[in-house]
Order: sequence, then C-alpha cells, then structure tokens
Amino acid sequence: KVVGDTEPTLSIQSKLINGKATFVIDAEDDEKITTLTIVHNSGENQIIEVNEATYHHEVVMTEGEVNTILVTVTNINGLQKTRGVKFTNK
Repeated sequence: KVVGDTEPTLSIQSKLINGKATFVIDAEDDEKITTLTIVHNSGENQIIEVNEATYHHEVVMTEGEVNTILVTVTNINGLQKTRGVKFTNK
C-alpha cells in the first residue's frame, strides 16, 4: 500500500457574518484531517479533533483591535499546513 503524501489544504478568509468580522477557516485533505489547531490573538491553543476529510470553522474577531489567527491542520499521515492571517477590526 502506498501512503499518500499530499499535505492538507487550508484557507482562511476574513468575512462579515451577522454584522461581525469573522475568520472563516476551511480545511480539506484527500484522506482525513485528524486535528485543527487555532491560536487567536496569541491566546491558548485550541485543538479540535476533526477526523473528517473536510472541516469548516468560524472565529469571531475581537472588536476594536488588530486580530491575528494562526491555524495548523494535520492529516492522518502527520503532514501539516500552517497559515496565519492578520486583520484590523476597527
């Protein structure tokens, strides 16, 4: 059996949802995503157990300040993709 070596895909967009600035995270892997790790504004690591091929998550930004988000997605083969975004929500 050949083990896949394709890293997962990850996109982070800044959108207005219900009047609030929101980071919209979409992750996908051709096999399975095991975890998604999110750090918003240098806070605690939020680790989400996914165990699906795709995952969608939204993080509402803090108002009146520069927001940063760092997201790491890990697939079943241990391959990772990390992306960071900065957005001024003023």
